[in-house]
Amino acid sequence: MEDETGASGASRAEGSSGSAARAPMAFVLMAGGFSPPPLSVSAGCSLLDLHLTADSTVVDRWQWAISTLDRAGLSCDRLCLCGGSAVRPKTSLGAFRTVLDQSDYRGPAGALRDACEGISDETTIIAAEAARCCTIDLSRMLATHRLSGADVTVGRNPDHSPAGVYMISKPMLETVPHAGFMDLKEQWLAQLVSNGRHVQVHELRGEGVIPLRSRAEFLRGMRACNGWSAQERQRGLEPRIVRGTRRVGSVVCEGADVAADAVLVDSLVMPGVRVGAGALLARCVVGPGCAVGAGVELLDAVVGPAGVAYDSASLGNAGADKTWRVR
Repeated sequence: MEDETGASGASRAEGSSGSAARAPMAFVLMAGGFSPPPLSVSAGCSLLDLHLTADSTVVDRWQWAISTLDRAGLSCDRLCLCGGSAVRPKTSLGAFRTVLDQSDYRGPAGALRDACEGISDETTIIAAEAARCCTIDLSRMLATHRLSGADVTVGRNPDHSPAGVYMISKPMLETVPHAGFMDLKEQWLAQLVSNGRHVQVHELRGEGVIPLRSRAEFLRGMRACNGWSAQERQRGLEPRIVRGTRRVGSVVCEGADVAADAVLVDSLVMPGVRVGAGALLARCVVGPGCAVGAGVELLDAVVGPAGVAYDSASLGNAGADKTWRVR
C-alpha cells in the first residue's frame, strides 16, 4: 500500500484525466461533539481558536491542509460541523460553511451523516477530526482512496494511532441510522467491515496528523508547525538553561503583553494575554484574555478563565491565587 508520500499514487493521480479533478468532493471538519477536548475546556476557548504559530490558528492549519487538494486541482466544498457541547470558534472560519449539530445524541457518525444529507452520492467525503494538526499532503491519501476503489480509507499515523482523517464514498453514510447515536470508529466502521465493505488503512509518514486534545499534544503540534528541530525541542524542555534567553520554543501572539524579563519555555501565549515581570512559564498554554502575575512560575499547566489547570486534575489550586482572572 502506498503512503501519502509515495511516488506511485501521486504520479498516477497527477497523470490521470481531468475527470478525477472534476469529481465532487466535500471536506467536513468535525468540531462538535458531546465531549470537548480537555485543552479547550481548560483554556476557555474553542480549540480551533488556539494558535499553532504566531499568526495562524488550528483552523488556519486545516485551511492549509485543504490547500494541498487545491494545488492538485481537486477543489471541494468546505463544511465545519459545530455544536453539541463543544465551544464554538470565535476565529473566522473563512471558506468553511458552518453546519450546526443540534444534538449531543447523534454521535460522530450520525452528525456527519446529517451534515452531508444534501450532498450527491457521487461525492467523496473527506472527514477530519478538528482537534488535530494536519502535517501531510491530503492529495496523496485521496489518490490512494480513488485508485483503490475503496468505500472508506482510514488514515493511520506512523505510531499506528488513528489519524482522525477519513475518505468516504458518500453512499456509505446511508448505512448510518436517521435517528439515534452512532460512533464513527467503534460502531460505524466496524459495521461496514462486518458487512464486507472495502475499508482500507492508509499509512502516513512524517508527523502524520497530530492530536491536539491535551496540553502536551498541542505543544507537540505547535513545535511541528514551527519547524523546530529535535535538538531545539530538547533544549526547550529545560528551564534552567534559558534564564538569560527569555524565549525558547514558544509562540507569543500579536496583542500579548509579556514583560521583558519574563521567561517562556515551550509555551503558547494567546492574544490579549498579560505576563508579569519575572514570570516563568514552561510547557504552558495561556488562553486568550488571561494573565499571569509577576514572579509566578508555572510548569505543565493551562491558564484559563477558571484558573490554572494541571494534567493531573481538571483544575489545580497551586498558583491560582497568583493568576489574574480574565479582564
